[in-house]
Amino acid sequence: SRSAQVEGDSWGPLFLGNSSRLAVPILKEDDAIGAILLASPSSNAFSEEDIRFLVNLATHAAIAIENARLFQTVSRERLMMELVLRGIADGVYTTDKERRILTFNPAAERLSGRSREEVIGKTCAEVFGLVDEEGAKICERDCALIKALEGGLSDVPYHCEGNLQKGWKKRSYISISIAPLLDAWGNVTGTVATFR
Repeated sequence: SRSAQVEGDSWGPLFLGNSSRLAVPILKEDDAIGAILLASPSSNAFSEEDIRFLVNLATHAAIAIENARLFQTVSRERLMMELVLRGIADGVYTTDKERRILTFNPAAERLSGRSREEVIGKTCAEVFGLVDEEGAKICERDCALIKALEGGLSDVPYHCEGNLQKGWKKRSYISISIAPLLDAWGNVTGTVATFR
């Protein structure tokens, strides 16, 4: 039963001096994770409507408790991911489906000489603009990021490499590995890229 109206002193000192007591468990699946307890000095103080209301309240309380627990779990996982991304030696960035950069870790800032604020919202082609030995733009003819967005999951990450475009603090050769980011339904929502 989801509720119990209890007469007598079976609840001990918790309800001393009260004739009517009502206990409604807060359930998560079949496990009780708490309870709502009411007492009244009047006999038979709680109606069926009161019980239905408290059962409904207990259901909402269970949902709120579970949401709070999930929020804590997600917050811990997000913090862990941020710590990993801050500590990793490779540059890491994410993009949306339009190839705009959404995140840019500290190693990416160090390796590129560009700040997060400078690159967020720009396309990876605008930021990196890789060129081959003759100076031809690689992204215009063979964009690994577009392949990752269109091709979805692959056993091997999509890959591109080349020289950074002019305008960088130093001209460097970089290698970028790109994988698609998927939502809960398996749809590609963007990409994650690492570079060195």
